[in-house]
Amino acid sequence: HAHTRPIKELSGGQKARVQFALLTCRRPEILILDEPTNHLDIESVEEIISALRRYEGGFILVSHDARLITSTQATLWEVDGKGGYKVRGEGLQGFEEYRKSVMTELER
Repeated sequence: HAHTRPIKELSGGQKARVQFALLTCRRPEILILDEPTNHLDIESVEEIISALRRYEGGFILVSHDARLITSTQATLWEVDGKGGYKVRGEGLQGFEEYRKSVMTELER
C-alpha cells in the first residue's frame, strides 16, 4: 500500500498527489500551479483534475494540457510574448476559441 511506503519510494504521480494534498491541507486562498500534470500518468492527472474541481479557493494554472484546461472550467487567459493577454472564456469554450485563433494564425 502506497500510504505505508516512504515518499522516496513513490512514483512521480504519487509524489505529486502527496504534495498537492499537503498544499491544500493548509487551505491557501489561491494556488499557483505551473504545468502540474507534466510527466504524470493518466491516473494522477485525473486525481489532479478532481482535486482542482473540489478546491474551494482560486487558482492560477499555467498549462499546455488541453484536458486539464477543459476539465477545470477555469477561465482561459492567453498571454502573448509581448506582455498582453486575451480572455478566452471558460473551460472547453475558452479552449475552442483559443484553438480557432491559433488555426487562423497558422493558415495565414
